[in-house]
Amino acid sequence: MTAPVAFAKESEMDRIPLAIVGAGGMGGRHLRALGALYESGMANVELMAVCDLREDNAKHLADLAQQVLSSRPQVFTSMEQMKTQCPDIQAVDITTDSGSHHLVAEMAFDLGYHVLCEKPLSLTIRGCNRVIKAWKRSGKVLSVGEQERRDPICRLNKAVLDAGAIGAPYAFLLGSASGGSDIVIWPWRHYKNIGGIFVDAGVHVVDQMMYYLGEIEEVFAVAKVWESKRYRGERIGVGDFYEHWYDEVPDEIDADAEDMVVSTLKFANGAIGQWTSFYAAHGEPLRYGMIYG
Repeated sequence: MTAPVAFAKESEMDRIPLAIVGAGGMGGRHLRALGALYESGMANVELMAVCDLREDNAKHLADLAQQVLSSRPQVFTSMEQMKTQCPDIQAVDITTDSGSHHLVAEMAFDLGYHVLCEKPLSLTIRGCNRVIKAWKRSGKVLSVGEQERRDPICRLNKAVLDAGAIGAPYAFLLGSASGGSDIVIWPWRHYKNIGGIFVDAGVHVVDQMMYYLGEIEEVFAVAKVWESKRYRGERIGVGDFYEHWYDEVPDEIDADAEDMVVSTLKFANGAIGQWTSFYAAHGEPLRYGMIYG
């Protein structure tokens, strides 16, 4: 018989003083997750501050925090200011745009903070290396917000595969098609210099494939821009996290980041994968994922 797992009561936990850096839509999504953690009775963090270059954004997220967490965090427009005026903060949760992650994370380590950074850590290997060097200098903790491996369904899939339910996996087919000519979530996800949708969201797909089938040895891929003009739709973003800024979204934008990728992957265990993602597809949305063994 397995012994029951003992969880510490919230009152027995040391709460880590935390700040959210980046008060846009993703900051709101992380705030909602903090709310769920608070409600669980196992919260090991306490939101002390919100930091954003735009003070109005920081104030907006602080107001939401008052509603969600029943306490209003302090508002700052720079991490240096926050470090001076709120020295008890030990960690930051970075939810800025993808193109700035490595710069903000590097600065956070140099200021002495532990760092949870939204994915991707950087758009380039060089940027990732800068963060890793700063992390090693600091002696602090670095964590990247890649949640697929913690998703209950993904963990169930992994357990089924590990149990040998389908034998040795030899093929993984994954694909999606949607988007049309709408702006997907937010304009910067269509700008190549800030990463584009596949650097921003595609990391989830690749991490999931590696979680299930292991390391990838070879990749062949073709990517293309099909919709070079993107238009504001009736709604933006995921859920209601971005609606606050709806009027700031241009009616149309010039897009230069690829909106279609077709790839073939060879895994170290011999399995073959095929990933197709199409964010310029008109008509009925399509999504599929199959593993064969």
